[in-house]
Amino acid sequence: LETTNTKTMIIMAAFILYAITFSLLGSGKTMVYLEWVLVLIGILLMKDILGNMVFLIMMIPIVKIISNKLNSIENIMMSLSVFIFSNLMGINLVISILIAASFFLFLVVLNINFMKMGIIEKENNNLRKENLDLIYETSKKNNQVDIISKLFYRKKRLEEIKKLREIIEEIVETSNQLYNSEYSILYQFKNGQYVKVLVKGDYEGEDLPEMFSADKGKNTSLTKKQMIIPIEYEKKAWGLLVINGKKTQLTEDGRKADIDFESSDLEIIYLYLESALARLKEVKLTEQLTEAAFYDRLTSVPNRAYLEKDLLNEKIEEMRETKKPFGVFIIDIDSFKSFNDTFGHVVGDEVLQSFAKVASETLTDKKDIFGRWGGEEFLAYLTGTPQEIHRKAEMIRENIQNFNFSHRQITVSGGIAFFGKDGRTLKEVVENADKALYYSKEAGKNKVTFYHMINK
Repeated sequence: LETTNTKTMIIMAAFILYAITFSLLGSGKTMVYLEWVLVLIGILLMKDILGNMVFLIMMIPIVKIISNKLNSIENIMMSLSVFIFSNLMGINLVISILIAASFFLFLVVLNINFMKMGIIEKENNNLRKENLDLIYETSKKNNQVDIISKLFYRKKRLEEIKKLREIIEEIVETSNQLYNSEYSILYQFKNGQYVKVLVKGDYEGEDLPEMFSADKGKNTSLTKKQMIIPIEYEKKAWGLLVINGKKTQLTEDGRKADIDFESSDLEIIYLYLESALARLKEVKLTEQLTEAAFYDRLTSVPNRAYLEKDLLNEKIEEMRETKKPFGVFIIDIDSFKSFNDTFGHVVGDEVLQSFAKVASETLTDKKDIFGRWGGEEFLAYLTGTPQEIHRKAEMIRENIQNFNFSHRQITVSGGIAFFGKDGRTLKEVVENADKALYYSKEAGKNKVTFYHMINK
């Protein structure tokens, strides 16, 4: 190629690269104006080389300017610069005016179109916002309907609960489910303050207080993000429920959004708590009746009816699963009649209560069961190997022997027989355990004997 053509190509390439780079990096009208002036100067200097290609390059800053929404004064100024440029290029005055006027019209038309596009875009944005607002409001209404339906379901679940701990769990779980909350906490009133007992939900990273003072439970608190509800039972402080962060499901794919708690939310949770506390009262009453029916009133340990039926069935079921017999330990307080004769029946009752307390505290294994069989006689179902059962029985005997009773020392004698080995029914096993017990008595009392030891 000739040198002139080569120079032309290099200059054109450099000019194109400059215009594109400047347009991309330019930010704001000031930079664009500077670019516009430089382009015009470049055209004046290189007019014999660049030709019509330069006018295409000029379009880059023009589009950039229009996109920045020129006002009327700026349109006039840009058109004036084209008029001056045309004169400097040696173009006829009339033609220069026509070029400037055409350019002005071009800018106005482009600007109007951009304005129309802006209006359409704004309308679209408004429509999108209205659509989102509609989805949000619809979701809020659906959320309230969902809360009501959940309320009836959760109230129905209360009827199935039979234990106090389960009611606490149900209250926290329900408050978490009703509002899709981040987390719910139940504090119970103990020793003059509210102590945290259970949390449900996503509370990772949260610094949750372990307790609150009694003053915290005096008033209900409702904010956009949290509800704090004091709970009274029988006109006394019972608990404090904290529900944090209400959410609603926006779409079917499970996306959720934060929404504000409202006064109606407070009304709903109080409706539920009213049902929960009513159920709490019923469960407490049931437990009291159960205790009266199955627990000895004097010693507060299981009575004979409970030992012979429910607790026995429990141990038999356990024996079937483990395929290991359990020990039946019959215990009798030595010389109990003399306590009554010497000190009176009040002291005799104290002896029974003391023994029951010591024996219950000695048996730390939850699988072991201890109760009153009748009079001064008690019965225990003990689990483990023969060696472990003997060790437990000896611990009871030793602990009562070492117990510092105010009037005189208490001792006990006992006999052990194995269910499934020393008898197939409770009656048979107890009879054989009684034989071992009488052997202990005849051998000097304060002893424990296995039935198989006297049945060799």
